[in-house]
Amino acid sequence: MSRSARRWPVVTGETGFRRRRMLCTIDPTQGDAPDPADGRRPTADPGHRPLRHSRPEPADPFATACPRGHALSRETLRRRTLLTAGGLTAGAIAVAGVGAPTAASAGGPAPSTPTAAIAHLLAGNRRFTRGQARHPHQSPAYLRRLANGQDPFAITLGCADSRVSPEILFDQGLGDLFDNRVAGNIVDDLLLGSIEFAVEEFAPPLIVVLGHERCGAITATIEAIEHGGTAPGHIGTIVDALRPVVAPLVGGPGDVVDRAVKANVRAQVRALLDRSEIIQEKVRHGELAVVGARYDLDNGHVTLV
Repeated sequence: MSRSARRWPVVTGETGFRRRRMLCTIDPTQGDAPDPADGRRPTADPGHRPLRHSRPEPADPFATACPRGHALSRETLRRRTLLTAGGLTAGAIAVAGVGAPTAASAGGPAPSTPTAAIAHLLAGNRRFTRGQARHPHQSPAYLRRLANGQDPFAITLGCADSRVSPEILFDQGLGDLFDNRVAGNIVDDLLLGSIEFAVEEFAPPLIVVLGHERCGAITATIEAIEHGGTAPGHIGTIVDALRPVVAPLVGGPGDVVDRAVKANVRAQVRALLDRSEIIQEKVRHGELAVVGARYDLDNGHVTLV
């Protein structure tokens, strides 16, 4: 096997909750080269000669995202367990099945390291803000292939705000992102269970906590702190969860809402790392990074926090 050949999991066997897997090799030099804009490899045309691109590695934005001394693996084997018939619901979970269209079968390997995954997302966001979105993996044919299972390359924890849809603002498609959304992008037990499920089941290399400009949950919390009173219904649960993060900033200089949005993103990143042994282990071995980001409602840009 050549040094450039990559190893991909292939499912075999008929019984058991965790099915046995064998390894096959796929030579990435066969077929067309990845598109420089998003890293996806188009389906090979037998009549075309393989193209070769030499691209420098993107700058590593994870200097502080992973522990020192743990280099990020460039050939992390994507681990995926297949569920038997039935359902599993934790937040907004889609159940994986047999015969999922993996990154290779979708036309090229998806990002397999934290550095590559964040570069892939930020490249998609640049396309979105420039009006050059490609809307990948949204054809009827791909939808039918994806119906058998999923293999997302990133997990997102974002706000439920209707203007902040990760697939749109990162220019991704069906099956690319495992979304978890709730007002205030707050980590609670249900959301943590959903995220841990995805980490264990699909082994994506990246978790993104995505806050956004002028967050309504943050604003409501600030108003409750400044003016007193109680939020109606279960909205008070959101305010109570955000209060410890927001309260120290109230009365301070600058845009309190925006400062609180960024502080909350950092707080939720810490919560994921502190509360989950599953996430801790992956980060410790360099297989996963947890990063925070802020979405600008005015111009569509995503920036790391």
